[in-house]
Amino acid sequence: MIVHATQSEHVARSAHPTLPPGYVPLMSVKPVQFRLAGHGRVLATRNAGRKVATELSDAIEQHPAVVVSFADVEAVTPPFLDELLRVVRGVLSAERDGRMVAVSGLDDDLRETLQIVLERNKMSLAELRDRRLELLTPVPHLAETLNAAQDFGTEYFTAPQLADRLKLKLPNVNQRLTQLVQAGALAREPDPDAAHGKRYRYSTGQGARIPQPA
Repeated sequence: MIVHATQSEHVARSAHPTLPPGYVPLMSVKPVQFRLAGHGRVLATRNAGRKVATELSDAIEQHPAVVVSFADVEAVTPPFLDELLRVVRGVLSAERDGRMVAVSGLDDDLRETLQIVLERNKMSLAELRDRRLELLTPVPHLAETLNAAQDFGTEYFTAPQLADRLKLKLPNVNQRLTQLVQAGALAREPDPDAAHGKRYRYSTGQGARIPQPA
């Protein structure tokens, strides 16, 4: 079940710089919340997971920022999660520009189950908690990088800006950013202000006001 952000939560981008054909500015589209509780409070079977995963795949295809909400879900099994994560992995591993996927509304039991499945699948995802993104499979240097990115307080930032803030070499920061993009914690798109060559800019979705769990 998809719940759109309200009109007041949508940030207009009428003055957005021109991007190459085929690219969609992340913040020009309303983020959506994909509510798992719309499919039941107990999410148990692999078959049910496949059906929900198909809907989630459609949502991710249509919307650049998707929050998978576990609010009001009482229990979820690893087979169900395997099917959801298969879809998420396929989207994020392709590193398609402008995509973000996070989860929200987890209680301690749901979080523990999801962490176990993520570790088994050698994946990471970001959880939206108290309006901050946190990695569910914490890696200290990636957590440091994600926190620094969110502390910019701006809609976009570049790798050189983050490297300067973290006092790190640019190749190291680029490697970290790639991992965070693959975890769905950051969105990236071509930087229209790049003077030459191909350069990206990144977003934590703060400017989009991603909907909080209901």
